[in-house]
Amino acid sequence: MQPPANHTLVAIGAIITGFALSQAMQSSPAQGYPLGAVSLGSNPIDMAAGTASESPVTVFTASTDHNFVVTDVVLTLASGGTWTSCTSQVQMLNSAGVRLGSFRLQTDQANHYGADPGSPGAVISHTFSSGLVLSAGDTMTLYRTGTCGALDYTLSGYHAQL
Repeated sequence: MQPPANHTLVAIGAIITGFALSQAMQSSPAQGYPLGAVSLGSNPIDMAAGTASESPVTVFTASTDHNFVVTDVVLTLASGGTWTSCTSQVQMLNSAGVRLGSFRLQTDQANHYGADPGSPGAVISHTFSSGLVLSAGDTMTLYRTGTCGALDYTLSGYHAQL
């Protein structure tokens, strides 16, 4: 006995529907942004890099409709010269002067007899679990103090929903 034509059409429809649903529910690649990251085009990531002296350096200005979250900090400090040790403090402040983050770097140079080779410089490479939040419309400034040579910085993060 042959199945009725409408049973065959229902079976074919179920197979097509099952295939379409399985294609639609396949996993897409995971995004590396925390919940709340916003799309600015297709990339909410931003970064700043440069060299800081004793003067303040503005590194980020958050847009008026998004917070900015700094997630990664890399700081490198050149050596202070022969026979010297030096220390630099780096502070990240918002426009009201509130400290968002702070780091201290130190290099130790060779003594004048050459018995101790010292260190050629200092490096901090840090990834925050939650990040430093810069409020919408605010500015982050990097202040560097100390007795050392050039301080290079690289900061990165993402724009986040309010």
